[in-house]
Order: sequence, then C-alpha cells, then structure tokens
Amino acid sequence: DILAIDPEIQSKNINNSMSKTQLIIDVLDLNDNYPQFDSETPNDLFIDENLPINSTIYVVKAFDMDGSIQNNQLKFKLIDDNFGIDEFTGRLYNKIIFDYEKLVEPKVLKLNIECWDNAKLDPKTNFTEINVHIRDLNDNLPEFKRKNQTII
Repeated sequence: DILAIDPEIQSKNINNSMSKTQLIIDVLDLNDNYPQFDSETPNDLFIDENLPINSTIYVVKAFDMDGSIQNNQLKFKLIDDNFGIDEFTGRLYNKIIFDYEKLVEPKVLKLNIECWDNAKLDPKTNFTEINVHIRDLNDNLPEFKRKNQTII
C-alpha cells in the first residue's frame, strides 16, 4: 500500500489530508539466460550397426533459467542426413540403418545439436557436439578369397 500525505493540509488539522492506494508492479522477465545442456549429456554415444530406423539413441535435455514460459521454452535442431532430433522433446534418432563395413574410417559421426529459447526478442542459442560411434556386429558370414582350392 502507498500512503500519500499532504503536509500543508495535515498541519491545519483538516480531515482527508491522507490518501491511500494499492500499487501493483508487474516485473517482466528479461531473456538474459542462455539455454544450458544437461551436465549428463554425453560427448560420445555408441550404437550398433543394423539398428532399425527411427530408434531412440538418446534424449537430449536442456534447461533455461529465465522465469517466463516465453523465455524458457526450448527447441532443438540438428541438420544431418543420418540422424534427426524431435524439436520439442530432444529425442535423438537414426534416419538410416548403418552398415559398419560400408562406413569409412573413422566410424564416428559428429552431431552438432542446437538448442534455443522461444523469446520473441533476442532469442538465446547454445550448441553441443555429440560423437556417435557405430559398433560392428558379427553379421556377415566368412568368405573364402578363392572359391576352389585344393588341399593335399
């Protein structure tokens, strides 16, 4: 509550020398925090070759310390031909079936994941990199180099 007093009127002992009102101050959130990836976000993930398309590889998590929904709601983006990410949930998934034997060395794919907040003015962005290692499975039959051989 705010109390306003008119000293000139109050010194003359006139009624109504004071007035009282309620002032409501609405503090707006400033978008001053950048999204932060969860500290448990790994630098390296390992997946097996032949993993079915659209398999969940990992769920990326991030947070923003801003106080309003407008400034702390986050979205994810990944530009990659082999992997995708759900914009809202952070679910990382494969778009193709990997064949270890057909991959070139090193058998590691680097993913650059972007996270940004939903601020209308001056949205904040952050990035993380995850290396996805493709593991070899014993999925091929042995082959002889020469088809017909004589052993004595």
